[in-house]
Amino acid sequence: MFSRFAPQALATRMAAAGTDAAELAADLPDILRRVVDTLDTGLEVHSRAAELEPLVGRVERIGNRLIAGMIAAALIGGVGALTAGDKERWGKWEKPLMRAGLGAGGALGAYLAWTSRRPGGSHR
Repeated sequence: MFSRFAPQALATRMAAAGTDAAELAADLPDILRRVVDTLDTGLEVHSRAAELEPLVGRVERIGNRLIAGMIAAALIGGVGALTAGDKERWGKWEKPLMRAGLGAGGALGAYLAWTSRRPGGSHR
């Protein structure tokens, strides 16, 4: 502790800091000139479409799965409302509607399960 804060050690560190500050002061006008020149000519940002492709593919797969889930939920709700509604009006259609609704819901459920398991997701 004493050697670190000894007057000789502090003087050495201060001399090094002074040298660094002097070099920075000498380079500062050139650095500022380059910054101003860059700002005057404008900045350009380049991005490669190849970097965005995996992200776009994931967003498309997620969107497809969300839409399929909403359609399956609407089918289940709609068939349930129709079959639970007016028994005289929909009584003879109850079983065919249930079959169609369950078949469509099952198909969409299978699609959702399949796309969630596959590494590549769904096809476009």
